[in-house]
Amino acid sequence: MSPSPTPSPRYVAAHMALPALLQSLGPKRVLDAIEVNDAELFAFLWTKCGFHFRPRFFHTTYGVHRLGVMTFPEPRDIAEAYMGLVVGRTDSPAYYQYFTWEMALDLAGGPEPATLLGTWTSRTHTNLGEGPALTGDLMKDAWAFAQAALKHLQAA
Repeated sequence: MSPSPTPSPRYVAAHMALPALLQSLGPKRVLDAIEVNDAELFAFLWTKCGFHFRPRFFHTTYGVHRLGVMTFPEPRDIAEAYMGLVVGRTDSPAYYQYFTWEMALDLAGGPEPATLLGTWTSRTHTNLGEGPALTGDLMKDAWAFAQAALKHLQAA
């Protein structure tokens, strides 16, 4: 797997289209849709990026944080995301942070795919370091991803 010079539709959806949607609709509307499993809100996004997909959603509240996890199509290349996470605050509806859980290059050559935790602020992508190990258990993976993002928020 080597990075393509042109971003794939999966990369565009996770790294460009969803952050733009968050800026356009606001975090409350996006988190509300994730909470009620409103896949229709995102259907045009996938079509615009060139594919059809029905994501899985997970939503919870942890303290003052609203956490909305959305699955993406299985990554095929480095930097494509397994999942995205929108973190909002119950005490500040305009606040949000968007995280990606990405396929990464495993320089050690281990048996499991490497992952990376990333975040988007405005138009800037930041790699936050190694992500949780991918287990293949969707619920465990979604929660591990959310915990990694919360750990980053608490450290900031």
